[in-house]
Amino acid sequence: MTTELAPRPLVHASTRAAAQLQKSGADLLTRTREASTLLGMETRDAGRTWWASTRAASADFVASVRAELEQLVKSVRDEAELPELPAAPLQGESLEQARARVQLELLVRLKRALGTLDGRLQERLDALESAPAIETKAPKAPKAPLSGYDEMTAKEVVAALADLSEKKRAAVAAYEKANKGRRTVLRAAKRAA
Repeated sequence: MTTELAPRPLVHASTRAAAQLQKSGADLLTRTREASTLLGMETRDAGRTWWASTRAASADFVASVRAELEQLVKSVRDEAELPELPAAPLQGESLEQARARVQLELLVRLKRALGTLDGRLQERLDALESAPAIETKAPKAPKAPLSGYDEMTAKEVVAALADLSEKKRAAVAAYEKANKGRRTVLRAAKRAA
Protein backbone atom coordinates (compact mmCIF):
# COMPACT_ATOMS: atom_id res chain seq x y z
CA MET A 1 0.00 0.00 0.00
CA THR A 2 1.54 3.19 -1.09
CA THR A 3 0.34 6.51 0.04
CA GLU A 4 1.16 9.42 -2.06
CA LEU A 5 2.30 12.47 -0.27
CA ALA A 6 1.28 15.82 -1.57
CA PRO A 7 4.02 17.55 -3.42
CA ARG A 8 6.11 19.81 -1.25
CA PRO A 9 5.26 23.06 -3.06
CA LEU A 10 1.54 22.52 -2.52
CA VAL A 11 1.97 22.01 1.24
CA HIS A 12 4.22 25.05 1.43
CA ALA A 13 1.67 27.17 -0.54
CA SER A 14 -1.23 26.16 1.70
CA THR A 15 0.83 26.98 4.82
CA ARG A 16 1.64 30.37 3.35
CA ALA A 17 -2.03 30.98 2.47
CA ALA A 18 -3.08 30.03 5.99
CA ALA A 19 -0.49 32.39 7.48
CA GLN A 20 -1.66 35.22 5.18
CA LEU A 21 -5.27 34.51 6.06
CA GLN A 22 -4.41 34.56 9.76
CA LYS A 23 -2.52 37.87 9.35
CA SER A 24 -5.44 39.37 7.37
CA GLY A 25 -7.84 38.30 10.11
CA ALA A 26 -5.62 39.83 12.80
CA ASP A 27 -5.33 43.08 10.78
CA LEU A 28 -9.11 43.20 10.32
CA LEU A 29 -9.62 42.65 14.04
CA THR A 30 -7.15 45.43 14.88
CA ARG A 31 -8.78 47.88 12.43
CA THR A 32 -12.23 46.97 13.76
CA ARG A 33 -11.10 47.62 17.34
CA GLU A 34 -9.55 50.95 16.34
CA ALA A 35 -12.67 51.97 14.43
CA SER A 36 -14.85 50.96 17.36
CA THR A 37 -12.70 52.98 19.77
CA LEU A 38 -12.78 56.01 17.46
CA LEU A 39 -16.54 55.69 17.05
CA GLY A 40 -16.96 55.59 20.81
CA MET A 41 -14.76 58.66 21.30
CA GLU A 42 -16.50 60.57 18.49
CA THR A 43 -19.93 59.65 19.87
CA ARG A 44 -18.91 60.78 23.35
CA ASP A 45 -17.49 64.04 22.01
CA ALA A 46 -20.62 64.69 19.93
CA GLY A 47 -22.74 64.01 23.02
CA ARG A 48 -20.70 66.45 25.08
CA THR A 49 -20.96 69.10 22.37
CA TRP A 50 -24.73 68.60 22.10
CA TRP A 51 -25.10 68.75 25.88
CA ALA A 52 -23.08 71.97 26.13
CA SER A 53 -25.05 73.69 23.36
CA THR A 54 -28.37 72.49 24.79
CA ARG A 55 -27.38 73.67 28.25
CA ALA A 56 -26.43 77.12 26.96
CA ALA A 57 -29.65 77.45 24.93
CA SER A 58 -31.70 76.34 27.94
CA ALA A 59 -30.00 78.88 30.19
CA ASP A 60 -30.73 81.66 27.67
CA PHE A 61 -34.36 80.57 27.42
CA VAL A 62 -34.79 80.44 31.20
CA ALA A 63 -33.23 83.90 31.56
CA SER A 64 -35.60 85.38 28.96
CA VAL A 65 -38.66 83.75 30.57
CA ARG A 66 -37.55 84.95 33.99
CA ALA A 67 -37.16 88.53 32.73
CA GLU A 68 -40.59 88.43 31.13
CA LEU A 69 -42.20 87.07 34.31
CA GLU A 70 -40.49 89.70 36.44
CA GLN A 71 -41.92 92.37 34.13
CA LEU A 72 -45.40 90.88 34.47
CA VAL A 73 -45.13 90.72 38.28
CA LYS A 74 -43.99 94.34 38.34
CA SER A 75 -46.95 95.40 36.22
CA VAL A 76 -49.34 93.54 38.55
CA ARG A 77 -47.80 95.26 41.57
CA ASP A 78 -48.10 98.65 39.86
CA GLU A 79 -51.70 97.94 38.89
CA ALA A 80 -52.75 96.73 42.32
CA GLU A 81 -51.40 99.56 44.44
CA LEU A 82 -52.20 98.88 48.02
CA PRO A 83 -54.75 101.26 49.44
CA GLU A 84 -53.58 103.42 52.25
CA LEU A 85 -54.67 101.98 55.51
CA PRO A 86 -56.61 104.44 57.60
CA ALA A 87 -55.11 105.32 60.94
CA ALA A 88 -58.55 104.91 62.46
CA PRO A 89 -62.01 103.90 61.26
CA LEU A 90 -64.05 106.59 59.56
CA GLN A 91 -66.52 108.46 61.71
CA GLY A 92 -69.42 106.17 62.63
CA GLU A 93 -67.55 103.10 61.35
CA SER A 94 -66.56 100.22 63.57
CA LEU A 95 -63.13 98.61 63.43
CA GLU A 96 -64.66 95.56 61.76
CA GLN A 97 -66.36 97.74 59.14
CA ALA A 98 -63.07 99.57 58.44
CA ARG A 99 -61.24 96.25 58.05
CA ALA A 100 -63.93 94.94 55.67
CA ARG A 101 -63.84 98.17 53.60
CA VAL A 102 -60.04 98.00 53.22
CA GLN A 103 -60.17 94.29 52.33
CA LEU A 104 -62.87 94.95 49.74
CA GLU A 105 -60.87 97.78 48.18
CA LEU A 106 -57.74 95.61 48.13
CA LEU A 107 -59.58 92.68 46.54
CA VAL A 108 -61.15 94.92 43.88
CA ARG A 109 -57.73 96.34 42.94
CA LEU A 110 -56.19 92.85 42.92
CA LYS A 111 -59.01 91.56 40.69
CA ARG A 112 -58.41 94.45 38.27
CA ALA A 113 -54.67 93.75 38.26
CA LEU A 114 -55.22 90.05 37.62
CA GLY A 115 -57.59 90.90 34.76
CA THR A 116 -54.89 93.10 33.25
CA LEU A 117 -52.34 90.31 33.72
CA ASP A 118 -54.70 87.79 32.13
CA GLY A 119 -55.12 90.09 29.13
CA ARG A 120 -51.37 90.52 28.72
CA LEU A 121 -50.76 86.77 29.03
CA GLN A 122 -53.44 86.07 26.43
CA GLU A 123 -51.87 88.62 24.06
CA ARG A 124 -48.50 86.92 24.54
CA LEU A 125 -49.97 83.47 23.91
CA ASP A 126 -51.77 84.69 20.79
CA ALA A 127 -48.55 86.25 19.50
CA LEU A 128 -46.63 83.03 20.09
CA GLU A 129 -49.28 80.88 18.44
CA SER A 130 -49.51 83.10 15.36
CA ALA A 131 -45.76 83.59 14.98
CA PRO A 132 -44.19 81.69 12.09
CA ALA A 133 -42.07 78.71 13.07
CA ILE A 134 -38.47 79.66 13.58
CA GLU A 135 -36.18 77.69 11.35
CA THR A 136 -32.67 77.31 12.61
CA LYS A 137 -29.99 76.85 10.05
CA ALA A 138 -26.90 74.92 10.86
CA PRO A 139 -23.73 76.85 10.17
CA LYS A 140 -22.27 76.02 6.80
CA ALA A 141 -19.49 73.49 7.16
CA PRO A 142 -16.14 74.47 5.67
CA LYS A 143 -15.03 72.76 2.46
CA ALA A 144 -12.85 69.66 2.82
CA PRO A 145 -9.20 70.77 2.84
CA LEU A 146 -7.99 67.79 0.79
CA SER A 147 -9.53 65.89 -2.09
CA GLY A 148 -11.21 62.74 -0.75
CA TYR A 149 -10.71 63.88 2.85
CA ASP A 150 -14.02 62.55 4.11
CA GLU A 151 -13.13 59.03 2.96
CA MET A 152 -9.63 59.12 4.51
CA THR A 153 -8.87 57.25 7.71
CA ALA A 154 -7.30 59.08 10.63
CA LYS A 155 -4.02 57.31 9.88
CA GLU A 156 -4.08 58.54 6.26
CA VAL A 157 -4.81 62.12 7.31
CA VAL A 158 -2.00 62.08 9.89
CA ALA A 159 0.41 60.79 7.23
CA ALA A 160 -0.70 63.51 4.79
CA LEU A 161 -0.12 66.30 7.36
CA ALA A 162 3.66 66.04 7.00
CA ASP A 163 3.49 67.17 3.36
CA LEU A 164 1.14 70.13 3.91
CA SER A 165 1.83 73.82 4.39
CA GLU A 166 1.07 75.43 7.73
CA LYS A 167 -2.04 77.04 6.23
CA LYS A 168 -3.30 73.68 4.91
CA ARG A 169 -2.61 71.98 8.28
CA ALA A 170 -4.68 74.71 9.99
CA ALA A 171 -7.46 74.10 7.45
CA VAL A 172 -7.31 70.36 8.16
CA ALA A 173 -7.53 71.01 11.91
CA ALA A 174 -10.50 73.38 11.52
CA TYR A 175 -12.34 71.01 9.18
CA GLU A 176 -11.68 68.02 11.40
CA LYS A 177 -12.86 69.87 14.49
CA ALA A 178 -16.08 70.97 12.76
CA ASN A 179 -16.84 67.52 11.34
CA LYS A 180 -15.46 64.24 12.63
CA GLY A 181 -13.42 65.62 15.53
CA ARG A 182 -10.97 62.69 15.54
CA ARG A 183 -8.55 63.26 18.38
CA THR A 184 -5.63 61.58 16.65
CA VAL A 185 -5.94 63.95 13.69
CA LEU A 186 -6.41 67.02 15.88
CA ARG A 187 -3.38 66.14 18.05
CA ALA A 188 -1.21 65.44 15.00
CA ALA A 189 -2.24 68.73 13.38
CA LYS A 190 -1.43 70.58 16.61
CA ARG A 191 2.00 68.91 16.86
CA ALA A 192 2.80 69.65 13.21
CA ALA A 193 1.92 73.34 13.59
